[in-house]
Amino acid sequence: MIRCEIGLDVARPGAEVFAFVDDVAKAPLWLSRCARLEQSSPLPKQVGSTLRYTYREGAGSGGMDGAVTEYQPGRRLVMRFTDKMFDVEVGFDFAPAGAGTRIEHAVTITPKPLMARLMAPLIRGATQKQIAQDSARLKRLLESTG
Repeated sequence: MIRCEIGLDVARPGAEVFAFVDDVAKAPLWLSRCARLEQSSPLPKQVGSTLRYTYREGAGSGGMDGAVTEYQPGRRLVMRFTDKMFDVEVGFDFAPAGAGTRIEHAVTITPKPLMARLMAPLIRGATQKQIAQDSARLKRLLESTG
């Protein structure tokens, strides 16, 4: 299992920060590999809502089906995705931090086939770098609005 975590402070109110992260249409704005994230079940979003994640991979793309596994508006959002290679859990915790918001972001990846498990050290490094870059982009976007 691969687990990567990052924390960041955003100079925006918690409700605005959560709403931005929770908005599937905004995911491609700050997630570098995300081509599209869609809710495939009826609104509103809640535990059990289904999702479809389409990601960029080299010159092509791939997709993962997922679901919301924890949903506490303003406080916590956890989604799990799966395909033939990996199970991926993406979590966000939100807490007040002065006049802004603290985000704790974690990604847990469980490689399935042997080849993916053997590549775990490379995947860990690439994932940590990616979430650091994506989190910095999220912070810039949030702090440049409003």
